[in-house]
Amino acid sequence: MRLDGRVAIVSGGTSGMGAAAARGLAAEGATVVVGGRNRGRGTALADEIGGIFQPADVTRVADCRALAQRAVDELGRVDVLVNCAGILPLGSITEVTEEGFDEAWRANVKGTFFCGQAVIPHMLEQGRGKIVNFTSVAGLAGVAGGSVYCTTKGAIVTMTKAWAVELAPHGLNVNAIAPGTVETPMNEAFREDPAFDAMTRGATPQGRNGQVDDVVPMVVFLASDDAKWMNGSIVAVDGGWLAT
Repeated sequence: MRLDGRVAIVSGGTSGMGAAAARGLAAEGATVVVGGRNRGRGTALADEIGGIFQPADVTRVADCRALAQRAVDELGRVDVLVNCAGILPLGSITEVTEEGFDEAWRANVKGTFFCGQAVIPHMLEQGRGKIVNFTSVAGLAGVAGGSVYCTTKGAIVTMTKAWAVELAPHGLNVNAIAPGTVETPMNEAFREDPAFDAMTRGATPQGRNGQVDDVVPMVVFLASDDAKWMNGSIVAVDGGWLAT
């Protein structure tokens, strides 16, 4: 129970990697505030893990602030933030629209930034806190057809490093996880395309896509005191994708 007594917020916590992270944190003793847009799934998950569901669309700054405030008002503190909300825009450079670009930037970059901004003052007051951002192997390497996604996830890499440098003197640890292709509802439609599936499996030396349970242990580790000397790290959990 490495997180016994801790309060954690998970954005994008109603499905996929976010829901798995919420379950993993709760299993280690944390009380989890699940943020997300799907009230039905969020409420069911919060009931399952003994947490709280707070409706939150992270593209809205007011929702980010409400997510943090709910944790403080009902649980008294925020020890961990897992920034998991995001979308997966794919398509040729020549097909990208301004609307699609802006939507990806709002969901992936703006949402991550302002969830952090909402939580950080409470962590500063406590003199401690753990932030785990989700980037991707696509934030560290080029992926054909993923220029917008790569751009947003690359921004999270540098955001993580900047936060780590600024906040380390105040007792906060900020790190990021860069998963390879993990099978979640977000990418299910793409994985049904044989060419896409062959590309992701072929790029991974282990020859398979990841499962959420492959990534959750790293979320728990970075949220715990076991990772107290990790700061500004971008940890690939990718089956060897970036090693090739």
